[in-house]
Amino acid sequence: MKPRAWFSALRAHFLTATAAPVLVGTAVAWYAAGSFDLVNFLLAFFGGILIQLAANMSNDYFDFVSETDSKNRSFSAYSGGSRVIQKGLIPARHILIAAIACFAVGSGIGVLLVVKLRSIPLLAIGLLGVFCAYFYTATPLRLGYRGFAELLNGVSFGPIVVLGAYAVQAPLWSTTAFLASIPPGLLVALVLMINEFPDFDSDRVVGKNTFVVLLGKRTALSVYHAVLLTPFLWVPGFVIAGIFPAWTLLSLLSLPFAWSAYRVSRKHYMDNTKIVAANMNTFLLQLAFSSLLALGFFLG
Repeated sequence: MKPRAWFSALRAHFLTATAAPVLVGTAVAWYAAGSFDLVNFLLAFFGGILIQLAANMSNDYFDFVSETDSKNRSFSAYSGGSRVIQKGLIPARHILIAAIACFAVGSGIGVLLVVKLRSIPLLAIGLLGVFCAYFYTATPLRLGYRGFAELLNGVSFGPIVVLGAYAVQAPLWSTTAFLASIPPGLLVALVLMINEFPDFDSDRVVGKNTFVVLLGKRTALSVYHAVLLTPFLWVPGFVIAGIFPAWTLLSLLSLPFAWSAYRVSRKHYMDNTKIVAANMNTFLLQLAFSSLLALGFFLG
């Protein structure tokens, strides 16, 4: 049971939130600068993965301390934490130690890249990423409890990851990379936001002010639907402007996932069981759209 418990604690199925934006940043560097370094790519990839693993486990620990997950009775594979602490499978202190270890190793890889590339912008990106990952639920800031959860996720898995992956391949600033980072960031923020619907009651009880708690389910659903449409307008707009290659229109092939998420969430946003299908489709949308966007830049 122990290896399976640790696999659950890592919440590995959410690692696409880092993996896909890394591919986008790397692909833009290939498209815009003709640059690709395999070693730098692997270091950036695994460094980012370790920081996300650290964030996943530290969130589990601090949500346990605040009793957010303990009071949640509507958890699923997509919301409510890994539950390994609540089930008594792994002691809370071991989760915290593992999180700190992942932060240390992931940050060490980042320092190695900064020294190797002599890049101050990369250092700033890395520090901001670690700050957001740790203080998302950690005291004293607990930014995810203060209405910043969706913004932090969008920035972390959009501009921070994409620009970081770009920076290890090409040294110069790229407006194209920044613009390409927006859809992945928005989609990861939507994954978090739709996952907050089943958590609404427990989050409100412990004072975790997510967008869904602050806006209420009905208004939050309208925001979710509006943002869900944005990436499908964003990419064609910048293709028409001549900034993105036409191949990035491949990302529009992920539209069926968006339609399914829209349809299920509109009908079942008050049903904590049936809305899980919208959670799943938003997760698949994030992976498919960002991966196809990266492919489009590579082909471009």
